[in-house]
Amino acid sequence: MVSFKPFKYTEPVIWTTVLFLLFFWTPSETETSLCIFRFIGFQSCPGCGIGHAIHHALHVNLAESWQHHFAGIPAAGMLIYQVFHNLLPIKNKKIQHESRTVPHDASGIATR
Repeated sequence: MVSFKPFKYTEPVIWTTVLFLLFFWTPSETETSLCIFRFIGFQSCPGCGIGHAIHHALHVNLAESWQHHFAGIPAAGMLIYQVFHNLLPIKNKKIQHESRTVPHDASGIATR
């Protein structure tokens, strides 16, 4: 019997959506910010520019990505990894090998 897991693909769907939005988004410096630190009144925060950096990393503009935020390239790589890691059927940590050894008797001589 196949069990139905409705939330099995929730995480890869979310990350895929984020990657598509960041890929097709056109960054500009004049748009409003969604940064909570900017709303509070700070001039910058540790994450400022990460969206721009991921966008440029997805377009393989690595120098421009690095200028916006140093973590943009690794973040884009981690997001892509998460999507594939959750979607592809990966064998669990134990690799099943078929044993092809010849059984031995107590004396150490191989028996057939």
